[in-house]
Amino acid sequence: MDIFQRIASHKLIVALPVLGMAAIYLWQPITELFLTGSYDENVIVQLETETIKVDEHNQLLVLHVKPVNRGSVPVTISGDGKKGKFTVEVKRIDKTPDAQWIERDKLILVNKTDILRHHKDGYTIEPNAYYDEVEAITLPIGIYWVNAKVTFDDSDYVDQSLAVKLANE
Repeated sequence: MDIFQRIASHKLIVALPVLGMAAIYLWQPITELFLTGSYDENVIVQLETETIKVDEHNQLLVLHVKPVNRGSVPVTISGDGKKGKFTVEVKRIDKTPDAQWIERDKLILVNKTDILRHHKDGYTIEPNAYYDEVEAITLPIGIYWVNAKVTFDDSDYVDQSLAVKLANE
């Protein structure tokens, strides 16, 4: 009987079941936090366009800039002079050389706007939500490069670009 009293009084016998239950109970939150990254932010930008004929030489380019947060934590972009930005820029593609890549940095900037001008207190993208920010600009007929970029407060960014042709059709 002396051996049973020693085992029962040993702290390891009590600690092992408690640690086992804690590991089972906390397994899912720990794996989601460290392994799967479920508590991370995951922001993407979707960009869609539509055109409306204004006259023979101009068209209205309507841009739907859609920031999407696929993560499970809200993401805030600060405005008013902080590092966070939410910009859309339009560049004109004048010449398209045969069998050569178009250098986006060498294109002529037509216009650039900051979507945060409408949100002075900043912009928060809630988890599993997307928003549709609409911007419109009248442009002459031609081919344009459109880039939407979300820059976070830590200078990280996500962006999407597309080429759009405005034709008199």
